[in-house]
Amino acid sequence: MRSKTVLVASAMTTLILTRTATATFLSAALPYEQFGHLENATIDGKEACAATSIIKSFVYLQNAYPSS
Repeated sequence: MRSKTVLVASAMTTLILTRTATATFLSAALPYEQFGHLENATIDGKEACAATSIIKSFVYLQNAYPSS
C-alpha cells in the first residue's frame, strides 16, 4: 500500500510541477512630476528610504486627488 501511495504522490507532484503558468503583462506610466521629490534623508546615520518613499506617495495622492 505504501508504494502505491508514493507512486500517486509522485505522479501528482509531477503534474503540478510541469503545469505551465500564463501571465498578462501590464504597462503603466505614472506622472513623475506629481510625486514628491525628497532626498533620502538619514536618521542617526541610517538611510530612511521607506519613510521617504511613503512621504513621496502621500504627495502624489495629494496632487492626484486635491479635493479629497
